[in-house]
Amino acid sequence: MKGMTLGICLCVAQLSAVAAQPAEPTESGRDARDEEARTLFDAAQIAMGDGRYEDARDYFRRAYGLSPRPGLLFNLAVVEERLRNDEAALDAYRGYLEAMPDADNRVEVTRRIAILEAALERARASEPVREPAPIERSTSRRPWVIALSVVGAALVIGAAVGLGVGLSRDREQAPLEGYGGVISTLRIGR
Repeated sequence: MKGMTLGICLCVAQLSAVAAQPAEPTESGRDARDEEARTLFDAAQIAMGDGRYEDARDYFRRAYGLSPRPGLLFNLAVVEERLRNDEAALDAYRGYLEAMPDADNRVEVTRRIAILEAALERARASEPVREPAPIERSTSRRPWVIALSVVGAALVIGAAVGLGVGLSRDREQAPLEGYGGVISTLRIGR
């Protein structure tokens, strides 16, 4: 009985391993993907003809995702180059030559790669070296200095108001001599 149980477990384990492996696309599945890739390729060609390079790039990328054919990488490289995405164009051209080392247009593609590499090198060389931004110090005073100033001003104002109130109770006005009684003085004390 133990042997039979062990045999069943091994069979189940083997079946699980086979089921876990990704299934290869069936011929009809591949055909459907290729057909959709062809439709996207046609849309990309129309978009390129209309000068809508961003759309063409998106169509070529989607087509390549469905059907990773090297020719799509070449077309994607051309579109990226027209969009001046030089690094993306280089990647696509290199991927194309990697997938098709004996391509008929290898000389032309190699020339395009050299031109793009030179352009990128010039762009990197002409970029100004950016110095780190200087640390800006705050021109405002520290918060405690401001707080002390406010408190000090409040004390001075409070003292002035208190003195004025205190003095107003003891105020007697006596006319100044010689001014016809128009100007009066403040007398402190009783």
